[in-house]
Amino acid sequence: MLVEDDLEAQETTRLILEEDGYRVITAMNGTEALLLLARERHIIAVISDIHTKGGIDGIQLVLRLRQAGLHMPVILTSGDLPNRYGDYPESVTFVPKPYDRNTILGALSHLLG
Repeated sequence: MLVEDDLEAQETTRLILEEDGYRVITAMNGTEALLLLARERHIIAVISDIHTKGGIDGIQLVLRLRQAGLHMPVILTSGDLPNRYGDYPESVTFVPKPYDRNTILGALSHLLG
């Protein structure tokens, strides 16, 4: 699942992932992602921007996933460094924005083994 509220960034990242063979479900924010995750139980990883509009952010999304017992791999992205966030979750991979094809695919491949 890809959670990104910037439509251009969402489309670019979706295309990168699909070209590498991943099936991608997109959401605009964490709230929408949680609703989709409740219906789509085959999701194996989440890539989310930390800052999303109109719902919960990426950090809150991860915290709610963990509270629900969902421990799939998560990549959080942002133009800010993760040490800026006091509530940054453990065991989450961080990829700084802007990222390129090799960086996002490498991070996802590493998480999925």
